[in-house]
Amino acid sequence: MLLLAPALALGWPKVHIGDMTGWAIVAAISLSAWFVPAAYSFAWEWAAGYWVLQLAMVGAAWQFWSNWFHPAAEGRPLVMAGTPALLAMVMGFVGALLTFAPRPLYAEHIFTTVQFDVSALWDQQLAGLLMWTIGMVPMAVLAFVRLGKMAGATGERAAC
Repeated sequence: MLLLAPALALGWPKVHIGDMTGWAIVAAISLSAWFVPAAYSFAWEWAAGYWVLQLAMVGAAWQFWSNWFHPAAEGRPLVMAGTPALLAMVMGFVGALLTFAPRPLYAEHIFTTVQFDVSALWDQQLAGLLMWTIGMVPMAVLAFVRLGKMAGATGERAAC
């Protein structure tokens, strides 16, 4: 969502479909779906299921970024600030949920983490903390930068 999707959007700037807000909502839903234990198990057990979830998330994020980078988006400053804020909130919420869960949510990792001498809960908490910070912070900063630009533009108009 933060590397591949923006790279795709910048690499193929003419490939943008739909509306930025709609794609931000779809990206938020597909990101959240990954962390529902039943969906995670589905992706873990069935390779095609993994790719369906992965492509849904990357595809939605790609279209979000394609619309976000499109010159026409500049005319919608509130949407350009609000959509990254939405994605930051979702990443923060899911990250916090994983970090503060009292027990491991994914049975698949109960035996795989032992190989690295860590518990499944510790692994989950670390993943949640990384998602909470590395995932959420860039999107939140992007939203605040856009809000700052909006405030600056409003201040310039008021001074005229």
